[in-house]
Amino acid sequence: MPIDMASFLEPPHCALIVFECQENVLGASSMLPGLATAAREAALLPNIAGLLEAAREAGVEIFYCTADHRLDEPGSAPTPLSERIRSTGKLGGERADTSIMKQVTPAPGEIVLSRRQGMTAFCDADLAPRLGALGISTVVGVGVSLNVGIFGTVLEAVNRGYRAVVPTDCTVADPPEYAEHILRHSIRHLAYLSTSREIARIWRSSPGLGHRVRKPLLGGGGRLPPALSVAANLRAHFRDLSGVGGREWSRRRFDSGRPRAGA
Repeated sequence: MPIDMASFLEPPHCALIVFECQENVLGASSMLPGLATAAREAALLPNIAGLLEAAREAGVEIFYCTADHRLDEPGSAPTPLSERIRSTGKLGGERADTSIMKQVTPAPGEIVLSRRQGMTAFCDADLAPRLGALGISTVVGVGVSLNVGIFGTVLEAVNRGYRAVVPTDCTVADPPEYAEHILRHSIRHLAYLSTSREIARIWRSSPGLGHRVRKPLLGGGGRLPPALSVAANLRAHFRDLSGVGGREWSRRRFDSGRPRAGA
């Protein structure tokens, strides 16, 4: 049965995550030439650019998540993928060009989060607390690839209580035919599948176009981010202990354990 996505694609509660649309992944010097070719043939970047335009018009929060680590530096996680890239000799002796592709360049004020480890947008970056602080409940994932990065990001988003949406024309796989299989048999069980055209239509038809009503400190499902929850609970605990004097009580309790002069 068709699902009406308009109710959970309201711009104030959405974030668009642009994943690894960078030169060393999709550009002429890509470490993954098969993936770069698939992206060109599918018009991936023009499709993402169109969705970015609609997101900006509607006031949707936009995050660019990039990978900025060398696979041959000490401490990098060993994976079969990194071994295959090493075997091609494409790593070279200099850090790769991780700049974002010109077709989807960030606008002023849009956030770029760069990670040094891991394979998903939530790893080794502060994406989760930022989403929580902005009151985001739905994440729309675009970029590459369906093989690992988009699949992993969707899974981690669901693990954290967010609703995930994937526009199928804004992501690709290598080989290209694998996209149909992973979307049909895996990702559709985790994320709502749509198209950039349909999502853009919903965003552009939303009331209050271009004006976000921020709900600070709320996370997926309306929860406080864990670190902020702990801090809030501690403040409430001390406040409840002795009303307005809770802070003074906690200070006296702390001081009572200190050695005093002349003791």
